[in-house]
Amino acid sequence: MVKLLTTFLEEIRKIEKKWQKKWQEDQIFIGNVDSSKPKWFLTVSYPYATAPLHIGHARTYGLGDIFARFKRQQGFNVLWPMGFHITGTPVLAVSWKLKNNDKVEWDRYRKYISIYEDSKERVEELIASFVEPENVANYFSEKIIKDFLGMGYSLDTTRQFSTGDPDYNKFIEWQYIKLDKKNLITQGNYPILWCVNDKNAVGEDDIQAGDELKVEVTEFVGIKFMLDSNIFLVAATLRPETIFGATNVWIHPDAIYEEISIDGEKWIVSKEATKKLIEQNHEIEVIKELKGKELINKTVEVPITKKKIPIYPASFVDTNHATGVVYSVPGHAPYDYAALVDLQKDEKTIEKYGLDSEFLKQIEPISLIEVKGYGEFPAVEICEKLNVKSQNDIAELEEATQTIYRDEFYSGIMKENTGEYKGLKVEVAKDRVADTLFDINLASPIYETSTKAICRCGGQIIAAIIQDQYFLHYGNEDWKKDAFKALNKMLIIPEKYRQSFENTFHWLDKRPCVRRRGLGTEFPFT
Repeated sequence: MVKLLTTFLEEIRKIEKKWQKKWQEDQIFIGNVDSSKPKWFLTVSYPYATAPLHIGHARTYGLGDIFARFKRQQGFNVLWPMGFHITGTPVLAVSWKLKNNDKVEWDRYRKYISIYEDSKERVEELIASFVEPENVANYFSEKIIKDFLGMGYSLDTTRQFSTGDPDYNKFIEWQYIKLDKKNLITQGNYPILWCVNDKNAVGEDDIQAGDELKVEVTEFVGIKFMLDSNIFLVAATLRPETIFGATNVWIHPDAIYEEISIDGEKWIVSKEATKKLIEQNHEIEVIKELKGKELINKTVEVPITKKKIPIYPASFVDTNHATGVVYSVPGHAPYDYAALVDLQKDEKTIEKYGLDSEFLKQIEPISLIEVKGYGEFPAVEICEKLNVKSQNDIAELEEATQTIYRDEFYSGIMKENTGEYKGLKVEVAKDRVADTLFDINLASPIYETSTKAICRCGGQIIAAIIQDQYFLHYGNEDWKKDAFKALNKMLIIPEKYRQSFENTFHWLDKRPCVRRRGLGTEFPFT
C-alpha cells in the first residue's frame, strides 16, 4: 500500500514538473500588451527577503494565484509581477549579527541555507558572504522565486523588483511628493517606538515577532507622590482615577533607583526609567543612586487626598517598566491585593525591613468604584475566583487585571469617597482625574511600550520623543474621509473583515516615516 502510494505521488510530481516547465517555456503568464482584452493588475504582499518561506506565504500567494487564474478565465489580461521587500533594518540586522559572530544567528542561518544547499562548505561560504546586506536579499529572492514557481503560481517572473530598486524608489518618492502637496507629511515631537541600539524609529517589520506582538506607544500618567518637601516618588499608571484607593507604594527592594533633576524638579525613579526619560525630550541630571531598600518604610503624600501612605517592598515590581514605582490599590488591582496579603503574612520580610507589623496588618482595601456583578472589592473577588495564591501567580494575575480593567472601565461608577468625581463613569473620571493632576503639576505624561519588544538588531525597543521627526499624518480628517470612500468601493472577502479595516482607519494617527539607517528610499525633503 505504502509503495503504491509512493509511486502515485512520484507520478503526480512528474506531471506537475512537466507542466510547470511548459508554462515557463511558453511564458503563458507574461502580461504582454493586448489591447483586445481588459487589463487586470494584481499584487500580493511582498515577502521579506531574509529567510525561507513559511506556510503563511503559501496561503497568501495561493489565494493570489487562484484570483489571477480566475480573472484570466474571465478574459482579462492579467499582470501579476513579483516583488521583494527589503526596506528598513531587518536585512541590515541579519548582516550585523552574522558579522559580529552571533552564534544563535549563525545556527539559524545554517538551518535556513541547508534547506537549499547540500554542501556544508557552501553553507558556511554563503553565510560568510551575508555580512554584505545585498547578498542576503539577493540569495533569498532567488530561492523564493524558485519555491513559488515550484508551487505552480502564475507569476510574471520577467517583472521582478525589490523595494530597493531605483525605479521603485522613484515611485515611492512620487508618492511622498503627492502627500506633501496635500500637507499630509508633518513634523513634530511625538512619542514613537525607538531602537536604543540603532537610534532609529521602528515599525512592525523592524521588531522581532512584530507581526504578532502589535507593539504600540502607551501614555501613562506619572503621578508625583511627595517624599520630602521638594522630592517626588513618581508612580506611572493607566488608571489615575484609582488614586483615591491608594494604601501604600510598592518598590522593588533589590533594584537600583535614582534621584534625578528633571525639568527643574527632583524625582525618584528606577535607573532604567531614567534612561527612557532622557529619550523623551527631558533635561535630566542624575543626582545620586540609591537602592530600593533605602526607600522602604518612608512615607509619601498622595496627591489630591493629601493622605500619608508608607513605602513597602514587593517582588512583582518591574523596574524596566514605566518608572519602576507602583502605588497600591488593593481593592481594585489584583497584583496589589496579592502583594499586600503576601507581605502581611511574611514575618521574615517585616522583620528584615523593620516594618510596623501592627499598622501593616491593619491595612485594608478601599472601595472606590461600584461595578455591576461585583461586591465592594473586585480585585479581592477575582483573585479568589482565579485561585491566586501569591504575587508570583503571574498568569492568573494578568488575566485578573485585564478582566477588572475592562469591567471597571466600561461599567464602573465612582463612589462617594472620590469627592467631585462621585457618580461619574470610570471612563470619564479617568481623564478628569488625570487633567486635575496635570493642572496642579502633580502628574506628567510618561510613555512606555504596550509590551516588551526587541529590535531585530537585538536592541531594546522603547518609547521616545524625537525632535522634529517626520510623520505621515494618518489622523488627518480629510484623508480619513477619502480612505473610507475608497474602502466603500472595495470588495472585501470575507465581508466580515471590513470591520477590521474600519477600526484601523479610526485609530490610526501619526506614524514616523523617516529613519536614520536602513535600506529603502531616500527621504526627498531633507
